[in-house]
Amino acid sequence: MIALVHLISISDTTDQSGVRIIEYAPFGVCSKHIHIEIGPDRKIKRVEYVRGCSGNTQGVAALVQGMSVDEVIARLRG
Repeated sequence: MIALVHLISISDTTDQSGVRIIEYAPFGVCSKHIHIEIGPDRKIKRVEYVRGCSGNTQGVAALVQGMSVDEVIARLRG
C-alpha cells in the first residue's frame, strides 16, 4: 500500500545569510507542521516536525541533516 501525503507550502523564504526556510502544513499524516532549513550549499541544515510520530519524525530529521537536497530526494523517493 502506498501512502499519499499532501503538502501545502505555507512559507518559502530566504534569510540574509542565504538559508532557505520552508514551512509546510501536511495533511493526511500525523504531523501538523514541517520546518525545513536549507543552506546556500543546498544541504539540509535542520528539519523540525510539529506533532506526529515522535520516533519516525526525529529519525528522519536526524538522518537528512547535513545531506544535500538531491541526495535526500533520491533516497526517500524509493
